[in-house]
Amino acid sequence: MAMQGTAVVYCDPCTYNKLTAPVQFWCLSCEEALCKSCADSHKGMKATRNHRILTYEKSKEVTSLGHLISQQCKQHNKLLDLYCPTHDEPVCSLCISKNHRECKDMVSIDDVAKNVISSTSYSNLQRDISNHEENLLKVKTKRQQNLTIVETQESSIQSSVKDMRKKMDEHLDNLEKDLIQELAGTKETCKTTVKMTLADLEFRLSVASEMHFKISQLKEIATDVQLFLAIREIDKLVNIEQNWLQESLNQQNMNESSLYLNMEPMNNLLTLKSLGSVTIVSKFSEVQTVTPTSGEAQMPIKPIDKRIEKIKLFEKTCIKSSYKVKDGSLYFGCLIRSTGGFMLVNYCEDNLEMFNGSGKHQANITIPGTPSDMTEISNDCFAITFGNGKKIEIASIKISQYKTIKIIPTTGTCWGISYYDNKLAVKISNEGIHLYNINGTLLKKLETEETQGLFYNVTMMENIYCSRRKENTVFCCNQQGNVLWTFQDNLLQDPEGITTDSYGNVFVVGGQSKNIFVISHDGQGRELLKMEQTPISVYYDKVNNQLLVRTNEKVFLFDITFEK
Repeated sequence: MAMQGTAVVYCDPCTYNKLTAPVQFWCLSCEEALCKSCADSHKGMKATRNHRILTYEKSKEVTSLGHLISQQCKQHNKLLDLYCPTHDEPVCSLCISKNHRECKDMVSIDDVAKNVISSTSYSNLQRDISNHEENLLKVKTKRQQNLTIVETQESSIQSSVKDMRKKMDEHLDNLEKDLIQELAGTKETCKTTVKMTLADLEFRLSVASEMHFKISQLKEIATDVQLFLAIREIDKLVNIEQNWLQESLNQQNMNESSLYLNMEPMNNLLTLKSLGSVTIVSKFSEVQTVTPTSGEAQMPIKPIDKRIEKIKLFEKTCIKSSYKVKDGSLYFGCLIRSTGGFMLVNYCEDNLEMFNGSGKHQANITIPGTPSDMTEISNDCFAITFGNGKKIEIASIKISQYKTIKIIPTTGTCWGISYYDNKLAVKISNEGIHLYNINGTLLKKLETEETQGLFYNVTMMENIYCSRRKENTVFCCNQQGNVLWTFQDNLLQDPEGITTDSYGNVFVVGGQSKNIFVISHDGQGRELLKMEQTPISVYYDKVNNQLLVRTNEKVFLFDITFEK
């Protein structure tokens, strides 16, 4: 587009003909600025009379929607003029010759996009966004009610404790104080959990609101083809957001919390060392959510195959670390935050490095000790292990500060850690794998032969997965410690970091073999990628299907797709 400085914009056809005429209109199809004369000619020519022409002022609103409505093929920079029903994809001429030679029934994208505003997919998308906003608001209301209930229950429990205290002698003064302190701490933990899920919901609501705004804008200004393309892209985002909410509910992240006082110990107060205990009772949140539209496309498509043979990696971002990880180091933590961006453990400076989604360094957060590994509990809330420090910390981490919420002492040195379903799985030196709840209560010790020994990496979903470097094996056990399968392959040497996706697939990196492996839910595996550097840790973003791989010098972010 011809410009003079930054203020005046001239007509593109006139500029091409070495003339200058101020712009008044914008052609969405040609993506060109037009003066009044050229706009009239544009409308009068057979080849361009059906193009969508806006006033230039109105066209400025399209800027934020450009990536959604672009008709250029991202791979070949050619016009997307055909549609492949087999793969449900818009394609250009080069796409056909390279990836769609066997596909039949190719149709013009103009034909597919006809009447898109009145199509089922458009109305379904609008309805799904509205329903998703409604679901988020329902869950948010429940969370706010939960805060009020917890406050009321605290007052009620305080009254009970103080009533009992009147019947006690001086020996009970200290016990009452301990119990009130425990109550306050437990309440804060409970409130923190609820507030963190509320923060998640606020963020997701803003995303949904933005999508709603964009789809309304598109209806007003985009061409049919552009609207068709935009619907596809926004629909993907809606599916991701819906999956996040459903997964949060299924994994009980939105369960209602309440405080409960166990008064049984008070029956014989003088012989006991405590007045009781305050715990958080969790129950499934009874929120009636609106079911999203079943994947009804404009044309029938085949379901995506989630088998490991179909997995493909595409490098998205690569950055250099600010320090090099020493060979054989036991400090390996990395993760992708649910709010975007990623974090790395920096044991050299006793801090955490924070990056945005593009890999730009944001901050170094100083923490109380030398960190080993970390896992996200919810938005801005993380659990961190401190190796020889023999402790786990639950902390709130933001770009500007680190705030300890709870310290969980461990009986031995602690390394790998993973969070799932309100439980933390932690590798404790030679003692095996310990399961804690987020209040720090030890739930179970897995002390079988397989869970003991020298290994440092662990990840958890329904089952627990570990990599054993010296044995060159990866094993899967249930939460009772029973081994379900063991994987070994000569191509996978010195397996270190390990993570899981939402489909039961396990990703692990080989330090000595310098590669990335994927293992299916039943213990079958294959090599995904050979690397030039030594990978040490890996993390799978289940919302955006991205894989973060940390090497001894660089950090790579990959997009993951399932080949059709």
